[in-house]
Amino acid sequence: MLIFHNVVTVYISGDGIMKVKQLVNKNYKIFFEDTPYLKVLRKFEEEKIEFGIIKSYADRITGIITPSDLFRVAFPGYNEANGYSEYTSFKNFISDRNKNLYNKPIKDIMTNSPEFVYAEQTVFEAAAIMKAFKIKQLAVFNGQEFVGVLTIHDLFKEFILVDKTPELKKTYPEIYES
Repeated sequence: MLIFHNVVTVYISGDGIMKVKQLVNKNYKIFFEDTPYLKVLRKFEEEKIEFGIIKSYADRITGIITPSDLFRVAFPGYNEANGYSEYTSFKNFISDRNKNLYNKPIKDIMTNSPEFVYAEQTVFEAAAIMKAFKIKQLAVFNGQEFVGVLTIHDLFKEFILVDKTPELKKTYPEIYES
């Protein structure tokens, strides 16, 4: 467990400290370890999923998959991309690169030991963990039970881009006009 100093308390309308369970997001899918990469990628794109839970057939969570994981394996790093000049287009390069991935089991791509938070932890703690580990999503557990995910988008929506903040609308009217 991380210990935080100089903790800033986040309040909701005077109701007390905001807990992760109040922002938990259900925009995830469960995949089995042997689900092919292409099937997972299609589900993410078709259903606009932000997070995938990977389970064994024994119903044990073995990892997570995120759009960042899918992107990391689909596209080359800088050094590899420099060698693509032999291809007629970048699209052909990516297509050839991904042919070997299509049937690859998602367990070979997933994050094995993801960071997580408990539903009763504060939103501040969750945000600090995301920042410390440079991640965009956290699995949320209530005890041993997986209950959802918390993303940076959830935090932005609740605390930064809230339409219920009249002072922001007044100060930056051009942003809220469209």
